[in-house]
Amino acid sequence: QASPVTIHLAGGGEQSAFLRRKAIELELGKQVSFVGHIEHSKMPDALRSASVYVSMSLSDGASISLLEAMACGAFPVVSDIPANREWVTDGVNGYLVSPNSPEKLADRINDAWNHLELREAAAKHNWSMIREKGDYRKNMAIIESAFMRLATHTTGRR
Repeated sequence: QASPVTIHLAGGGEQSAFLRRKAIELELGKQVSFVGHIEHSKMPDALRSASVYVSMSLSDGASISLLEAMACGAFPVVSDIPANREWVTDGVNGYLVSPNSPEKLADRINDAWNHLELREAAAKHNWSMIREKGDYRKNMAIIESAFMRLATHTTGRR
């Protein structure tokens, strides 16, 4: 039997007041904390302390917070959008969930929470993937090289 879930909601946004009222209404004061903004320097510790990372954005590019969560070992449960599909293979290294399916989201969070071996395997997989594909310096060198090639091919053109 897994221990009770504690939910830490970071950040803010237009849904914050609604979520606070809902937590009070459902008497979830001991299970839900609203931590607000987390300084970037403190984010790795916050993510390392999380078992599951949840984000249900409706659209996004490559989410830096998703990559940080994956690098810190948190199991991602994220919206099934193109940018997240590049990083998460459903059921392998995280879960992809339709943003319009709260029941499925709850099921996936519950499943991730209750399957330590899945989370541990995903953490190893994700660490390797982030080291390979998500290295900032390596990616910036690739972009710089592409810009240099482009610049040498377009010199003198309008």
